[in-house]
Amino acid sequence: KLQFLYLIGRHRISTRQHSTMVCTILCAADLWGVKVNYELVFPAIPTFGELQARIDNVFNTEHALRRPADVPVSQTFEVERMQVFDEKTQAWVDLIAPTQLQEFAQIYLFQRENEFHKEVQSKIPPPCPAPVSSYSAAALTPPIIAPAPPVYPVVAPAPAVPVPVAEPTAAERAAAFSSQGGRTVSTTEKQATVFDEFDEKKARAIEEDSFVAGLSRLRIDYALASANDMFKKADSNSDTQITYEEWVRFTELFPTLLDSLYFRSKDHWTDVHQQQEIAAAKARLEDLQAREADARADTMNAATESANQELKLAAQKAAADEAKVMEDRSKLSLEDCQRDTEASRASLRDSLLKLNQQKETERQKHAAVGEALRDVELANRRLTVQQNECSKTEELLKELERRVAEQRKELERKQAEVEKANADLGGAKSNEQLAALSLADAQKETQTATEMVSLSEQDVAAKQDRERDSMMAYRESQNEAVKQVATCDVEERELAKRKEVEAAKVLFEEDCKKLVGEQDKLMAQLDQINLDLNLKRRQVEEEERPLLEQELKLRQLRETLEQDETRLRSDQRTFHTNHGRGETAADCSTSPINPASPARQAVVSALTGPTTTTASPYRGYTASVHPSFPASAYSAVHLAAPALATIPPPAVGGVSPRI
Repeated sequence: KLQFLYLIGRHRISTRQHSTMVCTILCAADLWGVKVNYELVFPAIPTFGELQARIDNVFNTEHALRRPADVPVSQTFEVERMQVFDEKTQAWVDLIAPTQLQEFAQIYLFQRENEFHKEVQSKIPPPCPAPVSSYSAAALTPPIIAPAPPVYPVVAPAPAVPVPVAEPTAAERAAAFSSQGGRTVSTTEKQATVFDEFDEKKARAIEEDSFVAGLSRLRIDYALASANDMFKKADSNSDTQITYEEWVRFTELFPTLLDSLYFRSKDHWTDVHQQQEIAAAKARLEDLQAREADARADTMNAATESANQELKLAAQKAAADEAKVMEDRSKLSLEDCQRDTEASRASLRDSLLKLNQQKETERQKHAAVGEALRDVELANRRLTVQQNECSKTEELLKELERRVAEQRKELERKQAEVEKANADLGGAKSNEQLAALSLADAQKETQTATEMVSLSEQDVAAKQDRERDSMMAYRESQNEAVKQVATCDVEERELAKRKEVEAAKVLFEEDCKKLVGEQDKLMAQLDQINLDLNLKRRQVEEEERPLLEQELKLRQLRETLEQDETRLRSDQRTFHTNHGRGETAADCSTSPINPASPARQAVVSALTGPTTTTASPYRGYTASVHPSFPASAYSAVHLAAPALATIPPPAVGGVSPRI
């Protein structure tokens, strides 16, 4: 982030007297591209809350008064962070503790940057008193406790750049009047101040429109003369403008009008400044009300989110409970599958045992069939041997018929053996058939046992698949249960967080309500103060109106007397000329003595004769009163007397018959 560097000028007035209980803090900031540096006076070293409250009061008002026309009212003065100039290290450091504050500590206020405000490096101007009005707004503003600012890197001073000069605002004009304090303001200062007020074009001349508008703005109206008539009186050379010299002569003739214009201008700009402060306070009130509405909406949103989170947590807990139930069911199903698989495995073992026994029986029967086959083969061999022997015997019988008798018995014996062999062969064949039948039965039983084993193996495989599926389902349900429990924990933490946010929103809304209430009270006090001041102003103006009228009447009376005196002098010269009396005293221009006319002496004597001092009912100045004048004209006579005394006397004396 870009860091901005600033130079601070050492503006210390060693002769300045301060009480040991008073602490002055210098606060500088950028207000719409112009650096300002105000002296904020506290009864003691302030806390962060007191400092923040005073900064808000002073700089918010100035920020609102200097706001350009194209900037929305919502743009207020917001302090993002503060830095203080460290005298020891001669560097800027972040203000993080009240112990960093001391007498004449220089602070710079950094604002939040946006499209309307950018910090620009430039020199901090010399400090000046903070703008004040006729009332203490700081005493009416409630303190706002601000959090400690964050820590930022320390930056060193940088070269200064020129600071543009802004046009004086209503606050500065009012401050200029207020800066004169309780001291007596000289006539020259009043003349210069009012002349600058009426000189709108700053051309060192007052035009008629500006003069008329100024009198109208300050509510100066005469029953005997208009504003244009007064302008003509001031415009002695009739060039349609009043120069400063003409203005000085005019105000010397009308000192009461000068005082009225000066003090009314002061009251006017003070009232304008107050109205701007009221508008700024109203804008702040609207901003606080908007913030309160936003805080209320945020609180409602936070409550809604908390309620939704509670519903979500309840649904999550129900889902977790359901997942737990599914886990228990999956576990029971897995246990059933495991029992079925174990039973199938036991049945398979029994079937395998029977199959082995049946195979052993089949093997034994195969062995018996083999023995029967061997017996049949042996009987066949014996039969073949016996048949061969029978054939040989028959051949021998044929050959040896003579041995018939001997061999007949042998033949009979052999035939008996053949019959016996045939009987043995039949028995062997019967045994073979029986063995073949027994083998077929054994083979069938073996086939059945094999099929039973195959079925048992299939059943075991199916049970194992089911057990594996149940195990996977159990693990999935277990994982789902763990996941749901973890989600419940997350939702509970989220609910707790939302509850904290909701509580913070509620507190913020309460703070906003409190600030709005305090701002309402401040607005009411400001309105009442402004109303009281305006009522007092109107009352003073009403009391001042007769004085202005008296002054105008006296001025007109004197002008009438001077006109009559001039006419009488002209008539006198004409009379002397017509009667041949020669040169008159009025024609003796070389006479070193130019006595005052009796009319002038009479008026001046009446105005400046034996006087008594009495207090003016207007704004506290005193007036010298001639005892022969009526009481209603005391103040006006006194104010007009110095002006009358300064008017040059006529060239020739003499008593006017009208006098």
